[in-house]
Amino acid sequence: MEAISWAPDRGFVSSSGERGWTFPSRSGSLAGYDLVVVSDDTRLFRARENAEALASYCAAGGSVLFLADEHSPLADAASFELLRPLLPVQSAGAPRVEFVESFVRVATGSGGDEIAAMLSEGGALDALPPLAGRIGGLAPSAGARVPLVLEDGKEVRPCLALSRHGGGVASAVLGFPLWRWRLAGEEGERSYESFFGSLVQYLAEGAGAGTLRLDADRTTYRAGDVVRLTVSLGERPAPGIARPRRLR
Repeated sequence: MEAISWAPDRGFVSSSGERGWTFPSRSGSLAGYDLVVVSDDTRLFRARENAEALASYCAAGGSVLFLADEHSPLADAASFELLRPLLPVQSAGAPRVEFVESFVRVATGSGGDEIAAMLSEGGALDALPPLAGRIGGLAPSAGARVPLVLEDGKEVRPCLALSRHGGGVASAVLGFPLWRWRLAGEEGERSYESFFGSLVQYLAEGAGAGTLRLDADRTTYRAGDVVRLTVSLGERPAPGIARPRRLR
């Protein structure tokens, strides 16, 4: 794990010995990472080569997670435009930071989503305090999955959006600051840890796995017909035919 921060007197530095750091924009330089998390710096992605390097990394099978805050590149028009081909969100106005208290809720129809199910187990979401800010002016991109939303009593906005980008996954958390949950007792701390734990695990491990496909031998069946299913994983050849079952 490598964490990068900004030091006023030295610029970007790495947490490992606080040595100087520059964005690895050369082809393949990000390939050694399972997940890249982007938080609060806009200047990095006002450079086209950096945005394109991140998109290429994701297309090749890597995963990217954007975490909202006051200085998110998602709220910066110049950065957003360069990152747009990669993002699971699109412009629905001017991207901006909004300070509105919103509660995180499971999106309608997303009860079976693994991340949503984990957070809502035992009514955990209902016990969590609202988030104080969000990135506004954004809507899910075509094909994006939105398991969690932000509700402020007047409108519903996306909170967590994920989409495939080539062989990888790009995701964005649009509500902040999530550390508020950690201050809400044991339940809040557990939800905070579970949320990030499951999200990071999904992105770092699940994104690298190929898509599981299940193809039927026909599009229409009648009662009594034998159903034959072919299973394949990603680009691998189908390993065989699933055990035939007669349709009742």
